[in-house]
Amino acid sequence: MNIFKKIMVILLPMLFSMCVFAQSVDQSRYLVVDDLTTFFSGDDCDVTCNFQLYNIKEDESSKPIYISVSELNNVIDFSIESGSSNYENQRKCTLLMCRENYEETFRLVLYNLKVKYIIYKGNNISSDSFYLLLKQN
Repeated sequence: MNIFKKIMVILLPMLFSMCVFAQSVDQSRYLVVDDLTTFFSGDDCDVTCNFQLYNIKEDESSKPIYISVSELNNVIDFSIESGSSNYENQRKCTLLMCRENYEETFRLVLYNLKVKYIIYKGNNISSDSFYLLLKQN
């Protein structure tokens, strides 16, 4: 019985720490943007961007996301893959917006995609910080 108590004293903290660590893994959605000058392209009227949406579950339907983004003002066209084609929990997206106020439109798109942060030049920045960065350029 004494050995059982010793084993439990050792195993319980290990199990507890493993459970806490498993819950702390960030499952928030995010985008990766390497360069603002190449992320957005377009002409005098329209702006286009193509990106990967990360941490979207395989079994999650893309239809609610598609509808919420497509219905935004200034969004001309939006597409999202219905499933991950190359990597698990990633979906390719294409967004076409009116050039007028495209920064604000993109901020709303991020909100509707439930994107929590953007990896910009290797650094995690919030969606709001990314919006401010867009406004500066």
